[in-house]
Amino acid sequence: SNGLFSRCNGYYAMVEAQGRGTLHCHMLVWLEGNPTPQELRDRMRLNPEVQDNMFRWLESIISCELPTTTEVIIEKDGPLLPPEIPAGWENPRLHKKPEV
Repeated sequence: SNGLFSRCNGYYAMVEAQGRGTLHCHMLVWLEGNPTPQELRDRMRLNPEVQDNMFRWLESIISCELPTTTEVIIEKDGPLLPPEIPAGWENPRLHKKPEV
């Protein structure tokens, strides 16, 4: 039977803890009748308009707020600072740029 997004052919999800220990989930869902990840990548690489539309759509649906949040939440002890990074540490994600 069809689900919320249509018929799901597969999914992958990973739960992570944020800096405060709150959990969040990253998910990939494969829907029947849509291009495979490789087909989508090829379309985006060959057609700049497809690539632009995909990135604009993704930016429009990704958020970091709760759906019911209507005002700015101010932390009473100030903003939560990121953990300190040791001297000389290099972020391995910066060694290779994203590829489309």
